[in-house]
Amino acid sequence: MFAGDVFAYDTAFSCPYGKEGACLAPDDMICSSPAKCVSSDTVCFDSNTCDSSGFICNSQYKTLETEYNEVAGICRTIAAEFDDLEIKHGDLVNEHNDLLRRQKIIKICVVYASTIEEAQSCY
Repeated sequence: MFAGDVFAYDTAFSCPYGKEGACLAPDDMICSSPAKCVSSDTVCFDSNTCDSSGFICNSQYKTLETEYNEVAGICRTIAAEFDDLEIKHGDLVNEHNDLLRRQKIIKICVVYASTIEEAQSCY
């Protein structure tokens, strides 16, 4: 009935029409077509942690974790640079406003000066 050294002692099975039986080694896996077969190093996490099937290979998880940490580091660096630029911007705005006030004071001083010496003393 079967090729090779397979013997069916007191066991019987049948396959649906058009299907064939198979001999499997101890580590072989059988998965139906809609099922997902995974290796023995697969780690299960909560379904919200991974894709819709609820599992992910540990090596893939480590790769994603590494990539996430790299992107998170870049984001933290950009955020720190933004904070520094925001401080510099505030300092420049204050300096600009101080210069405008000084310009206004000098202009008023020059306008009301009655001699060249008084105008020169405005600076």
